Amino acid sequence: MMHVDGATSKMLEILVTGAEAYPAMERLILESEHQLCISLHALSFETSLTSREALAAGLDNWCDLLLNTAARGVEIYLLLTDFDPVGTHQLHAQVWNRADVLFDALKAAPIQIAEKFHIQIAFPGGRAGVILQQALWLFVRRKAAELIDGTSPPARHPPGLADLLTKDNSIRPTPSKPLFSQTFHQKFLIADNTHSIIGGLDVDPRRFDNPRHDRDAEETWHDVDIEIKGPVVRDICRHFQHSWSTAKKDGFSFLPQHLARYYPRMRYLSAASHLEFACLEGEANDAPCPQIEFVATAGQQKPGLLSWGSEKTTTDIEKAHIQLIGSAQHQIYIETQFLRSTPIIDALVEAGKRNPSLSVILLLPAAPEDVAFGGDRSSIQRYGEWLQIKGINRLRRCYGDRFGAFCLTNDLKRAEHEERDALFGHAMVYIHSKVMLADNAIGVVSSANLNGRSLRWDFEAGLVIRAPEIITRLRNRLWSCHLSNAERDVIESLPLEEGISLWRKKAEQRAALKERAKGVGAVPFPYQKTARFSFPMPFVTENMV
Repeated sequence: MMHVDGATSKMLEILVTGAEAYPAMERLILESEHQLCISLHALSFETSLTSREALAAGLDNWCDLLLNTAARGVEIYLLLTDFDPVGTHQLHAQVWNRADVLFDALKAAPIQIAEKFHIQIAFPGGRAGVILQQALWLFVRRKAAELIDGTSPPARHPPGLADLLTKDNSIRPTPSKPLFSQTFHQKFLIADNTHSIIGGLDVDPRRFDNPRHDRDAEETWHDVDIEIKGPVVRDICRHFQHSWSTAKKDGFSFLPQHLARYYPRMRYLSAASHLEFACLEGEANDAPCPQIEFVATAGQQKPGLLSWGSEKTTTDIEKAHIQLIGSAQHQIYIETQFLRSTPIIDALVEAGKRNPSLSVILLLPAAPEDVAFGGDRSSIQRYGEWLQIKGINRLRRCYGDRFGAFCLTNDLKRAEHEERDALFGHAMVYIHSKVMLADNAIGVVSSANLNGRSLRWDFEAGLVIRAPEIITRLRNRLWSCHLSNAERDVIESLPLEEGISLWRKKAEQRAALKERAKGVGAVPFPYQKTARFSFPMPFVTENMV
């Protein structure tokens, strides 16, 4: 955990990887006194605890932690995202199977503890229009039939899939529920309306890693979060309040009344239609911190018979990135899971043409997670890679030597061939962070990838930081982690305009090594591998990927 000095810095701490973020999250929960709000894209209640404080209290996992918190009288609001039961069947089943761990614990807990939990497992409002749903139903019905054993009762299937069954266990002839294209992708916790952790990290054993990344490729996970106190937390509260209300009013959960007899867990889903925060009343005159600003992406159901996705209502995260790009004078540093957004690429190209001294350093995973570790070769994955390589090539043409795209590898040897989880004979490190920094002036840390889904459709949350000392130290911290073959004092004293040369030099040196590399280091992005894998899909919106 990195502490920074100054008035603004006292409210903020930077957390790199789960090794730093998870203990901080656990302490936030343990220190909560009245109210705890959690909105995560993924939450495994069996995730082991890591903080000294939680272990000293005799707690083992996140289920224990939350039950202990409720036993202290804290009201707990959990907003968890659901997934389409057919198109993303595995994720849909996973979220409900994970929730069952908590539901079973609540069933065995005293009623005064169970009553402290308010839970929503739901979608936001974005969904396909009626005509499009009908057009896709034959495909959906056929896919659902492959997933459902016709002799099994609904209780054998996750709720969304069970809801496609009639009383005689056959697939419904027409759509009974919408097809969803929007999700709560945001990741943050709020304690007592005054203390928050926000960024790119969910809570899941898969997501835990340390800054050394000294493990197999499929166990690596680089992420960045911000722990924050002060007036900006009220804005995060407002966003949670809006998300909660949206899920209740315009969203949807796959637990209809007719399935209640199969799912006693239904009693634990929140009946609260609106969530009030005492801190939002009567404190509007409190001086905000101009150096830290909350930003979000949020949408609502899009009207129209042929619509797909949501109608964007808040695109502040996209605007913040574009403004940051426009303000940069010397260097833009980016860490992102995806770079597929045409507006972001357009802004970067425009900035590069306007300013011949501007450089861009881009850090990406060598391949998407499902491609690298799951062997997914589907057309939608190929389309996403096509969008990304198309955008990267535009930047290469615009910036020339002022641009560099890189990946990370650790020191574990890995046969490369055509495998996407290996680069230059070493295991890749998976990049999941969402960070963009301009010069030593401004940065954005959020849950949003630089793709259409995150910037236009899904619910996302993040911070804009206008504190030069924090931005400088964040960059130095990340570069020291990523360039272990570079001396820290060299990194800290390096002029901004020389950053791209350092990254290119260190990446080329590491790629040329014949023996085992040491530590974590950058290597060139695999342009050719990505291009060979990629494939366009005409008439498919980039907001899908």
